[in-house]
Amino acid sequence: MRQNVPQGQSGDDCQGIFDLYLVLDKSGSVADNWIHIYSFAEGLVKKFT
Repeated sequence: MRQNVPQGQSGDDCQGIFDLYLVLDKSGSVADNWIHIYSFAEGLVKKFT
């Protein structure tokens, strides 16, 4: 379930253990944008480690 928290208010931090899976598309349609996708995924993973 997704929980929306109004801007300016902090929600409860999740201190549980979880698995995070990312599926990335590196097909030809991505072209030169692969570095942006990779950087986004890397930043997201760093937030949870």
